[in-house]
Amino acid sequence: LAQRNPDAFLPYLAASLNNLGMMLSALGRREEALEATQEAVGHYRELAQKNPDAFLPDLAASLNNLGMMLSALGRREEALEATQEAVGHYRELAQKNPDAFLPYLAQSLGTYGWVLMGLERYDEAADAFEEGIRLLAPFYQRLPQAFVELMSALVRDYNKACRAAGRAPKS
Repeated sequence: LAQRNPDAFLPYLAASLNNLGMMLSALGRREEALEATQEAVGHYRELAQKNPDAFLPDLAASLNNLGMMLSALGRREEALEATQEAVGHYRELAQKNPDAFLPYLAQSLGTYGWVLMGLERYDEAADAFEEGIRLLAPFYQRLPQAFVELMSALVRDYNKACRAAGRAPKS
């Protein structure tokens, strides 16, 4: 269907591939998950070039997923590229619509920090986690139950990165 009518069906194919990648990853089938997610990213790139308002959020999310998968496979430099790109897209989206996208930027900064930790770039990782905490704080204050898991993960990982970098965390 997507080959015959890409304008109508390519978004559904990309979403299905991204979901498939996440499911395969959860099942421990990492190589297959990576393949599906890479294909999803390719389709979302194409879609976002044509219609960024509609598809840039999906591209950013799939790049974030791709970064996690690459890092889990030990392909950390590639993971860094994917997560840096995801953070960049979320920054752009958050400038236009902060209420909708700052929490996603905070989450993506967490993934980026996690990848940096794997590369033993602890100071940079701590900075990424710290920025994520700062961006998420107003949302957490308004709706703590909605953001408690993400905030807890960012704070935990920030503290780990600070310890690894040999610096004291800010309170």
